[in-house]
Amino acid sequence: MCSGYFLGFHSEQNQTYAIEKIDKPGEITRHMLPISGQQTSALYCPVEKVGSTFWRRFVYMLTKKGPYQHPLNVPIKLAIDKITKTPKNSTPHMYERDFKFMFVRDPYHRVLSAYIDKLYVPNPYFWDKYGKPAIKLLRSGHDMKRTGCYHDLSFEEFVRFVIWSERNRKELDAHFQVATEICAPCTMNFTFIGKMDNFKSDAMLVANHFQHQSTIKMLQENLETLAKHDAIKDSIDSPFSWKGRIKRCMNWPEATKRIWRKLQMRGLVDMDQQYPLEGKAIERTSSPLFVQKALDASKRSDPALLKLQKRLVFVEMYGSVDPKLLEDMRDVYEADFRLFDYNASPPELFINDSMRVVHDFIDFNKQDFGNFKTVEN
Repeated sequence: MCSGYFLGFHSEQNQTYAIEKIDKPGEITRHMLPISGQQTSALYCPVEKVGSTFWRRFVYMLTKKGPYQHPLNVPIKLAIDKITKTPKNSTPHMYERDFKFMFVRDPYHRVLSAYIDKLYVPNPYFWDKYGKPAIKLLRSGHDMKRTGCYHDLSFEEFVRFVIWSERNRKELDAHFQVATEICAPCTMNFTFIGKMDNFKSDAMLVANHFQHQSTIKMLQENLETLAKHDAIKDSIDSPFSWKGRIKRCMNWPEATKRIWRKLQMRGLVDMDQQYPLEGKAIERTSSPLFVQKALDASKRSDPALLKLQKRLVFVEMYGSVDPKLLEDMRDVYEADFRLFDYNASPPELFINDSMRVVHDFIDFNKQDFGNFKTVEN
């Protein structure tokens, strides 16, 4: 996989991690998840925003006992908090004979997903984790004592912060860190590297390796329906559980409109399905009721429109980023682009189109997008 590309080569006398950028070579496996059983020994390397929650749940099912039929049945918190990580003294050599797997994703899509899921949608934890250092770094004269909220980071500012973080090796986070740095694929020599683009078929290969019949059945029969339900529920339940903290930073109508727009930007609900609440109902609506409204809207959504609007959101969001920043971002993720065979210069991002229609998808107050689907086609 790594032949012809100078990526983390090593010899017995000397190890070089220049391109994989392993800050601490002795800790390469520290965050990976071992899978041990009577018939298998395996290792999974999580890359956030690449189906990692699904795979953590899968690992939980393989290593813990429970009443769960498939990964999407496993509570997210349980899968994150209760699975075992590798020992502190573990090394890549210890897992040479194991089945080792990871999943990757186009860096441009991965970074945008991190922004939408962690910053655009109400999320006090990541406002503090990303928003605070980014605003402090990028906005001169910002009064850090005046506010405890950092919820208005723009996508361009986030891209700037990601580039700065990678280049300075500071404030790195698994949700945007270069995948070759997280998993060191050339050093680890993974058995299987799946792609988010082919998630269902690649996940089937992994499930078949472990002969996990209930997961195979779910992937074959109803992955799309269950995954959509799971994504909608988590997108709503989480911010509703942080309602008190969120309301210190923005009013609840804005928060719920952001949640709804996130569902649309992710391609779960089409743009024709308008925000369903008004007046006093906004404050009174519970998380389960809002989930049901979103599920109903998702069922009414046009699959062709969902696919189109995801593409338009992608192009429009990167259209708000300075072209020089896109070049810098391309350089930062060069190893991922080349190693995992992604286009580092997609024409929809790097060809300046002065006639491109701007829909303002990010404006959560905008509900009527007219007939954008016919204009774009």
